[in-house]
Amino acid sequence: MLAGRVEALQKDLDSRVADVTVALDKHRHAAKKQKDAVEKIRRQKAELDRHLDVESHTYDSNFLARSREVERRIATLEEQIRGLSGCADSRNWFGHWSQKPIGSKAKSTRLDEKCRRKKGISRRPQAT
Repeated sequence: MLAGRVEALQKDLDSRVADVTVALDKHRHAAKKQKDAVEKIRRQKAELDRHLDVESHTYDSNFLARSREVERRIATLEEQIRGLSGCADSRNWFGHWSQKPIGSKAKSTRLDEKCRRKKGISRRPQAT
């Protein structure tokens, strides 16, 4: 009877050891699967970070190029404004010092033509 009881206990222990072994194998498999998933996500993140760096650099370069172009355009327009202001100042000065209406009209026309050439306008618009 003692031998039967020992044999039953041995079978019970063997069964428990087998259950624990199966549970441990499942746990190891799940842990490996999770580690692989984490590593895959880390690789994807690293690739996205590299892509973001490239895109950020490209964006910054494009932004700076556009900014420089806008600054050049502003400088050109400011220079044109200064040139036009010079034309207006010359016309005012000429009108102030001119005493002869006929002579001043001819000189004013030449000054207008000079200002138009400076502005890049080919000829004077016709009055209707």
